[in-house]
Amino acid sequence: MKKIVYSIIGIIIIGIVSACSTAPKDIYGEDIEVDGSGIEMVFKEIDSDGNIVVTISNRMEFDLQEFYARAIWLDEDGNTFEGFRGEPDYFPFQQIDKNMILSGKKDEFVTMLDLDLAPEGTKSVRFELIYAKFEDKSEWKPNE
Repeated sequence: MKKIVYSIIGIIIIGIVSACSTAPKDIYGEDIEVDGSGIEMVFKEIDSDGNIVVTISNRMEFDLQEFYARAIWLDEDGNTFEGFRGEPDYFPFQQIDKNMILSGKKDEFVTMLDLDLAPEGTKSVRFELIYAKFEDKSEWKPNE
């Protein structure tokens, strides 16, 4: 009987120790290498509320403070639309949120874009970052 009790206690202790040793999730997103190549925005999904969700990677040395990007609407075949309400098939948008993506981090971000802003039939979005500003007041623009 003692062997069974000691075995159960041992299993409980091992469970508690292993649960305590697991690292907590980093609330600032996944770590990535800082290499000075800039910011990367990648479409992830359109959530159940119709919001456009992206993954943003900040490879710069400082936290991202502000950005401007073009959202290029894509149909189910990955093709762009010819035009939308007399406008080009993309439009620039701005998103500002202090320290929204820390240096050396990659995280999901719900944009202020909504599927209601897109042409009918939009299934995904391609992003072109056109400007970024960092906590040290430095700026980044893509090579033209």
